[in-house]
Amino acid sequence: MSLTSLNQLLHLLADGEFHSGTALGHHLNMSRAAVWKQLKGVEALGVKLHRVRGRGYRIAGGLDLLDVEAIQRQLPILNPAFNVQLHMSLASTNETLMQRQHQGSIHGEVVLAEVQTSGRGRLGRQWHSPFGQNIALSLGWDFVGGATALEGLSLVVGLALKHALTDLGGIGTTQMAQRCAGRSSQAGWYSARDAWRCHRPLSCGDWYWS
Repeated sequence: MSLTSLNQLLHLLADGEFHSGTALGHHLNMSRAAVWKQLKGVEALGVKLHRVRGRGYRIAGGLDLLDVEAIQRQLPILNPAFNVQLHMSLASTNETLMQRQHQGSIHGEVVLAEVQTSGRGRLGRQWHSPFGQNIALSLGWDFVGGATALEGLSLVVGLALKHALTDLGGIGTTQMAQRCAGRSSQAGWYSARDAWRCHRPLSCGDWYWS
């Protein structure tokens, strides 16, 4: 199955409107049979499709998909720059990032996933991340000063989120930021501490923001 075609199909259906198999095939430049196979791939990601004879297919309520280009436009200019990579589905963004450190530095590497199937948090507990409903994010970053340099990390993350949500006109931003900071403290700190014990580059991993 072509990930590019699956990605295109998801973006077409993300508006929540009905699309006929013929129209989808025209946009994707494929037969209706091929479209049907891609639709099965959408359902395999855990996305519920609504089918109505004579009208086509839709995702009720639509999807708010991540947009790498939009994310990169909002990032600050740093040296080295953030390298943002988006995946439709991963077992774990943190494990994906850790595997890459064998190929070189992961400083500034950002791994995002629309759905994560085997993410782990504190004490090895699994995190369930439904497709397109949360932000599964791992960021690779080299810290100077060892594990003690991370003591205020969750507080900084919470404050940064509060400012971002306020700028977007968010309501109840303090509570949301506190919840996110709590999650990052549990999941991100666990991953960083585990990486330090294994003498690997520190990374903040498997943060879930909803």
